[in-house]
Parts: sequence; structure tokens; C-alpha cells
Amino acid sequence: MFTRKRLVRALSQRADEQQHASFLERAQAERGENEARGRVALGAYLATRLVDRLLGSTASADDEDAIRWQHQTTREYLTDLPTDDAEANCVSRIIDAAAGPMDGRLGRVREALHRYSAFLEREDRAAEALDILRLAAASSRGAIHPAEFCELALSAGRLNLALARPEQAADAFLAAEEAAREAADEGALLRARLGEPGIARLRGDLARARAAVEHVIREASTHPGLDPVTGDAYAELGAVLQCSGQPIDALRAMYEAFARTPGSDERMAILCRLGEGLAGLGEADAAQAAFDLVEASVISSGIRVRALLGSMDVASSRGNRLAFERARAEARGLAGRLSAEGRINFLHQSAVGLARFGQRGRAAAAWREALAMAQAHRLTGWERTIERIIAHLGECDPAAAPDAPGGDPAPDLALLSADLRQLAALAAR
Repeated sequence: MFTRKRLVRALSQRADEQQHASFLERAQAERGENEARGRVALGAYLATRLVDRLLGSTASADDEDAIRWQHQTTREYLTDLPTDDAEANCVSRIIDAAAGPMDGRLGRVREALHRYSAFLEREDRAAEALDILRLAAASSRGAIHPAEFCELALSAGRLNLALARPEQAADAFLAAEEAAREAADEGALLRARLGEPGIARLRGDLARARAAVEHVIREASTHPGLDPVTGDAYAELGAVLQCSGQPIDALRAMYEAFARTPGSDERMAILCRLGEGLAGLGEADAAQAAFDLVEASVISSGIRVRALLGSMDVASSRGNRLAFERARAEARGLAGRLSAEGRINFLHQSAVGLARFGQRGRAAAAWREALAMAQAHRLTGWERTIERIIAHLGECDPAAAPDAPGGDPAPDLALLSADLRQLAALAAR
């Protein structure tokens, strides 16, 4: 029998983490930059508290009165938000579901929570998405249908991977695999097995990661209807090859993923990774073409900011101050919507560009702000990286743009660059 108890560790939060704190933090980050976005974040926090009250209800008359009052105040807070705001609409659905008839109310709330968690995952806000997924699981009182449980466990696995929690991810993907077998869903089973290479990559076991992902590619390729799963597997292979120091092979795998992935946001996320890889190999024109395509196509803030950061890097490496400041200004306007990692990355990329333009004082200030944020959120990887940069800032000339690799590009790289430039030209028509 599949119940939420099977995912206790996968859906857990840190012992010192305040409940729903990430929404309050985002509301604070948005304040002064975008009042409406800050109100949405605070509205999301209020919605989570409303669901908490609902889940703890005994269905007594006093509890129902308290839920009605809390619903009314939460709804009033969100009254003036734009009706075309995707996140505000997700939050409103949760509030509406929580105020509906008692019969079937938890089911309606759970569906709304799943939709909001999926939205947050697309926005690259994994901590918030996992928080909402935890509430969705808590709304399931008994046994969960294997197909629904599998989707819940797959989401938990992906989010734990994004949060660098390999043990919790392993629990989730194992549970997803068991549920997929019970549901006789071959596609879901292969998606669950994609957790193994992701976890191995996170742990640094790249040989195991590559063997596992290539096995999934072979399996998925025998089923014509599983092309999207094959696309996910090629994307993971690209990440493994990049970590293994094989950037051109990684780009080839990412392009295979791009060709097989049907979802618009998913394709644009892959295109961002292609642009970053091309920029790292000195293919600035093709990289910028990829970032331009994403900026023109995508709605998700997380993916859009990633493309803007790529554009900032290309512009500063070429000494184009105007293009750098344009991209930085647009990214700054979206930075409050990002996770802590996303905001740190924005500050880091801003500092890199400012240093390249000789603005060392402003660059150092941005790095110090990023370091303080990394320390506050216990992001040790970022903390170590920025500490090294600050310690050696005076020992090099960061204003000088790095040299592009010499000689002609490899044939595969030249073909990929040409393909991306052609895609950009077609999109511009």
C-alpha cells in the first residue's frame, strides 16, 4: 500500500528550518523592487497557513468558523493582484479549494497544491516547491493510488536532487519505481530509474552515473512513445559528460535532449544549458543566439534569468557594456522571484561583469553581498567559491576578457553552432 509515510524523509525539511520560511524570505526580497510580486509571495505564505489550519481541523463548528475567517482575510489580501499573474492564480486556486464544501475538500486542495508545486519547480524554486508538495502529501489521509503516488514520488526525487539531498532523493525514486511497477507504467518506471544517475553524479561517481543513464537511453529508445523520457535521459547524460570534462560530447547530448523534448519551458531550459556550454568553448555568437531564443520565448522567470545571466557573461567577455547593463537591469527586475541560489548567481555574474569592466569596488561589494547570502542559507559550495574569489581579487586583472580557444572549432561544435544560429534566424522572421 502506498501512503505518504513512505515519503517521510524525502519530504522532510531541515530541523532548524522555519515552516514555510522560503515564502516569507521571497516576500522580503521582493519588497522595494516589485510590490505586487512581494504581495504574491506573502499571499502564498498565507495560503500555506490556511492549508495547515485545514489539515489540522476536526470538522467541528468552531474549526469551520476559524477556517472561514482565515479564508476571508487571506482572500482579501490577494484581491488587488493582477488577474493574469500565473503564480497569483495558483495561490487563488488553493484558497478557493480550501473554502469549498467539506465533501471532497481535501482532494480539491491537493490538486491545487500539486499544480502550484509544479509551477514552482518550473520556476526553479525547489525549496518552495518541496514545501508545497509536503502539504499535498499531508492532504492524503490513507492509501494513494499507485499512479498518483508515483508522480508525487518523482516530483519529490527531482526536487531533492535540485536541493543536493541525495539520500532523500534516493528514497523518493525508489518509492516511485515501486509505484510505477504497480501501475504498469513503463515511462514512469524509466523516469524513476533516471534518479540513479542523477544521485551518482551528485555524489561524484561519474562512471556509475554514465553507465546508468546510458542504460535508460537504450531502454527508452526501444519504445517509440517514450521520446520525452529519452530526452530527459540525454539531458542527464549531458550533465554527466560536462562534469566528466567532456564539454563537446556534453553539448551533443544536450542537443539530442533538445530535439526530443516536447515541453516549451523544458526545451528552453535545455537551450540555456547549450548556450552556457557554447560560451564556455568560445562560441559566443551561437551562445548568444541560444540566449536570445530563450529570452524571446520563455515565460518562466527562473529560465529567463538564466538566459539573461548568459547574455551578461557573453557581453562582458566581449567588452560590450551596453548589452551587459541591459541584461543585468532586466535580470535584476526578476531576481526577487528566484531562490537564494538564483539570487547569489545573479550577484556573482554581476560582479564578474563589473570586474571585467574595471569596476573592482562595485564587484567586490556584489561578491560580499553574495557571500553573506550564501552563509545565511548554508550554501557551502557558493560560500567556498566566493571566498576564494574575494581572497584573490587583487592578484589578477579581471577586467581583461578571457581569450577564446584558439584554432577552428571541432566539426561537431561548428555544426551545432550553425544549427543554433539557423534556429535563431528562423525565430526572428
